[in-house]
Amino acid sequence: MAEQSLVWDGDNLEEIARLFYGFMVLIEKSGDTLRISGPNGMVREVEKGTVIYVDEASGRVGFGTFVPEEDIEMVVVECANCQKPLEYPLTAVQNADIVVCSEICLTAIANRNLVQVNRDEH
Repeated sequence: MAEQSLVWDGDNLEEIARLFYGFMVLIEKSGDTLRISGPNGMVREVEKGTVIYVDEASGRVGFGTFVPEEDIEMVVVECANCQKPLEYPLTAVQNADIVVCSEICLTAIANRNLVQVNRDEH
């Protein structure tokens, strides 16, 4: 199991427990709510309909809400380096520091910023 996800439907507690097999977590059910407690004080209340994502290789756990593709609002933005038009979900763009079309453009911006920092220091 490398990556898996499930939607908490209120009745699939055993499947959720299997999803977390090998992780040090305590899973408690109260009505349609799950309380997932883990190391370092992590506590997450999960409501019915929440998607739970586990990546065993990295140890990452994620929680989200499933949104049907037809309900995702898309916007067109420009790459911060080459100004190529890009279509992205609105929520991704709102939370982004910069939007780039490729690793090449990201590297170009990073290199320009590094040159600027070096100039400022001299």
